[in-house]
Amino acid sequence: MSKVVRENVDNLTATLTVNVAKDEYQASFQKELKKYQGQAQVKGFRKGKVPMGYIKKNFGQALLVDLVNKQMQDHLVSFLTEHQKDFVGQPIPSDDQAEVVFDANDLKDFTFTFEIGQAPQFELQGIGEGNSFDHYVVEVDDATVMEELDTATKRHGDRSATEEAIVENDMIKIEAVELEGDAPKKDGHQTHISLLADRLTDDAKKEILGKKAGDTIRFNVNNLETGDPDEKYIKKYLLNLEEDQMDQEINPDFEGKITEVTRLVPAEFNQEFFDKNFGEGRVSSLDEAKDFIKTEIGKFYAEQTNNLLHRDIQDALMEQNSFDLPDAFLKKWLVFTDEKNTVEKVEEEYPQYAVSVKWSLIREKLEEQFEVKVEEAEIRESMANQVRQYLQGMDNPEFIASTVDRLMADQKQVNNTYHEIATKKLFDQIGASVKLKDKKISIEEFRALVQERNEKNQ
Repeated sequence: MSKVVRENVDNLTATLTVNVAKDEYQASFQKELKKYQGQAQVKGFRKGKVPMGYIKKNFGQALLVDLVNKQMQDHLVSFLTEHQKDFVGQPIPSDDQAEVVFDANDLKDFTFTFEIGQAPQFELQGIGEGNSFDHYVVEVDDATVMEELDTATKRHGDRSATEEAIVENDMIKIEAVELEGDAPKKDGHQTHISLLADRLTDDAKKEILGKKAGDTIRFNVNNLETGDPDEKYIKKYLLNLEEDQMDQEINPDFEGKITEVTRLVPAEFNQEFFDKNFGEGRVSSLDEAKDFIKTEIGKFYAEQTNNLLHRDIQDALMEQNSFDLPDAFLKKWLVFTDEKNTVEKVEEEYPQYAVSVKWSLIREKLEEQFEVKVEEAEIRESMANQVRQYLQGMDNPEFIASTVDRLMADQKQVNNTYHEIATKKLFDQIGASVKLKDKKISIEEFRALVQERNEKNQ
């Protein structure tokens, strides 16, 4: 008798009957019983002399269940490994499964019945010279480069005190006291506040912008910063209350003196700035800095445009390869395999899950067609490159090798890296097998296009 018998219910579901014969587990069962007998310590009996009847009665059933279930699982795994492309999901016990009785005194053959979903059969469409896709090429303009440079000079700039009127981006320090009516409250709460003028609310800006260090201002602390800060934030970071003072009632109206105004002075275009921002010795002039930034922005958008191309290809393949899934089985399987899944939750989330299953089936066919393979050496090298990026160019072969060894011991890390490499290989080959039409596009146009696609797919 076959250990696993498959019977197709229809095109999308099947039953798997797993047979475990007595001869497969009987010897192991007897051996384990004798081991238990030799180790058992029971009052009234010498060690190793406990009657076998007692051992069977107290340990036999649990031992039998373990051995039979292990044998059943081995048969099932072996069968599914051999026929893995035929199925989706994993087997779940059939509703028609007869009650299984385990009796240590009456060994017999066992039969287990499972339901499983069958992978739909389809011929892959949509990949070939007759298929074309737009490949966007983002043009990096000089204004974007200068904007990036301007941001960098501010990032590496210094703040210095100014006596000039407060403008956007200035840092303001205020010593303030709680008001009672129009006058400072006797023994009122005092606080010191530091914040950027950019973070002021519109009402606060009307009061503060244009003022100078030494001027007096009035403000409502609840309407000082943008972002709708909650009460806890205001009490902790603006009123500077301790944890045991949080229940204290304080009037939100304050009068304050601007004690200091500091303004950001951007870094100059000199070698010190170039080394700090780009790395020592990599850039030595403004023109080289512009070229460097333009290249880096270009690399970033090249990756983004490739991601969009891959998504367009995936969407087209999903549309051109339409097939049914064993929906009823998959919903039942999702509920069975995760106690957090309710029938209602699965019903709500299933459409999105079905899309991922369909794409995985299409992807399997694509990887088979293009013979996509990933070697262990490629996984290790990819991980090593990630470590080198973390080290920001520092070369430490021993540290890199040991880190890669640790990452390789983490199966989740290995699977993720494998998937990334396989995805790149797959789409590189797809790109070579279809027609790609380069389309020049500005950064603003590309961002708008991505936003449009994201909204469409929501």
